[in-house]
Amino acid sequence: FFWSDAVPVLIGAAAASAAGGSSSSSAGQRDAGDGGGSSSLVGGAASAAIAVSAAAGALVREQHGLFLVAALATAVAAYFFGFRSLRAARPRGGAANGAAAAGAVKTITTSTDKTYAQKLKEQRDATPPRATTSVSAKYIVNCAGLFADRIAKMVGDESFEIKPRFGEYLLLHKNQGHKLVRHIIFPCPGPLGKGCLIQPSLWGNLILGPTARNMHDPDHMKLSKDEIMTFILKKCRELVPYFDPTQVIHSFAGARAKSSTGDWVIGPSAAAPHLINFAGIDSPGLAASPALGVRAIELLRAAGLTLVADPDFEPRRGAIVRAKRGWRGLKIAEDVAKADEMEPGAAVICRCEKVTMAEIVDSVRRSLPCESTQAVRKRSRAGQGHCQGERCGHLVQEIVARELKRERSDVPRRPWPETSLLPRRWLLPPNQQHLLSLAGGELSAADGSSGGGAAAAATSK
Repeated sequence: FFWSDAVPVLIGAAAASAAGGSSSSSAGQRDAGDGGGSSSLVGGAASAAIAVSAAAGALVREQHGLFLVAALATAVAAYFFGFRSLRAARPRGGAANGAAAAGAVKTITTSTDKTYAQKLKEQRDATPPRATTSVSAKYIVNCAGLFADRIAKMVGDESFEIKPRFGEYLLLHKNQGHKLVRHIIFPCPGPLGKGCLIQPSLWGNLILGPTARNMHDPDHMKLSKDEIMTFILKKCRELVPYFDPTQVIHSFAGARAKSSTGDWVIGPSAAAPHLINFAGIDSPGLAASPALGVRAIELLRAAGLTLVADPDFEPRRGAIVRAKRGWRGLKIAEDVAKADEMEPGAAVICRCEKVTMAEIVDSVRRSLPCESTQAVRKRSRAGQGHCQGERCGHLVQEIVARELKRERSDVPRRPWPETSLLPRRWLLPPNQQHLLSLAGGELSAADGSSGGGAAAAATSK
């Protein structure tokens, strides 16, 4: 999981609250690079884990005051600080009461020599650092995604192993979206899942993918970026032969937390009943996240945790992105000073996505932390258009700095180039022609043929 996504957190929290939980604190959002980011959108495993942790960690308290369960510690480790190896002593008396988050692993950045998946595998296989931080709690909700098996082993639970399955996507320009495809189109399912599909986004883009590459399979992991893109483009051309590969504007990736059991691992650990596992939550984990949040509350109650509803909890969150009717009532702001002279709801900062000053300010001021241009990007879509933040990135940075009363240089921007497969953020004509050749040549509405894919080993999702 490479992205942070506040939506499943809120969905899971609302569902758990309806089941009788209470809200005492909220799991925050921190920029963890692009992709899926994300949003990035993909990543049922990570999103579901975050939703469960928000519901079972942030929404729980005892009758006699605030009670922070270790789910929040797990969420902090997995959600705020990227991938961390966790380590702790076996609890005494059969009750899980400790967890430790080891030193942060260096953030992954892509380069031309290694794929995103190869870097993630190296990170997961790395020896955990020695420095530890201990967190004590009476109950632990293990929703650590790719590292859930390591959390379980801290209390002697070796009933499952997480075997990550990597997936990559290509994102196309809006001119390839709804005019070509109005529904999600699936191929026939394969051994590794539902297949490499093609779908229009809510915003009009066309999304191609994902792949499904087992990170423990050397044949899957040795594929080059060109082989991966060839596989995606050719497989999707078998479904819709007339999309234009030269209109790819972005690529992103994520890993599903596949369990060795072949199913989701949900319930108290046999080794420590106060440790509740929510592991191996792959697709459709995002769709199931509200129900998983409710189930987490039920299991905590059954384990003996006394819950009391918080009368001040508000499960509803107002929308940040406002619906627009074309450009009616909107005007492009060339800089922040000019935007200040305009109505905030009419001053467009990101022209590709028509994101206004009001939407960006609202993103920053929400209770969940939003302290980088990437976090604003995922919350408001500023910078998600075809220019990928070229024209608005510096403006968003200036607005965030002003809202947080910081120096502009202290507000992180999108790492460069921060794309999992493409050689650069903005593709030049030679790059576009290369994509066209990978897809099998010139597009034709009458030509539905495509090759079998040079990356046949990367059997799709």
